[in-house]
Amino acid sequence: MTPRAAARSTPGAQVRPAGPPWPGGCTLVLGGLILAAPGRELFLVLGADAARNMPTWRKLEETRELATLVIVERAGDAHAEAPAPGWRVERVTIPRLDIASRDLRTRLAQGLPIDGLVPPAVVRAIAERGLYNRPR
Repeated sequence: MTPRAAARSTPGAQVRPAGPPWPGGCTLVLGGLILAAPGRELFLVLGADAARNMPTWRKLEETRELATLVIVERAGDAHAEAPAPGWRVERVTIPRLDIASRDLRTRLAQGLPIDGLVPPAVVRAIAERGLYNRPR
């Protein structure tokens, strides 16, 4: 839910489910997107930890041909490398926020604000949907 809310502020951005539960899932999803919208450039956005785990993926070579890999890294962390030569790679550095998602959920349950800790669109989506309300 929150990645979709965050993507709303980027024209043309779409969020698709991550971590498909079938072998070669990422390749299948990207291939389907190419069939649905030929000529559109696709980006596979992964956090640095997930990018480091890519060598374990099935159909890794096929995935390389379908999308540009975007590695999202926290400021000050070591760079994650592409899983093999030949990948088109972009990097995005985000501010380091030393707060876990469970801390955000706790703040929300206690009625505390999370402004500045997540994008404004995420704050709005959480409020509109009444998520993480205080237990009654």
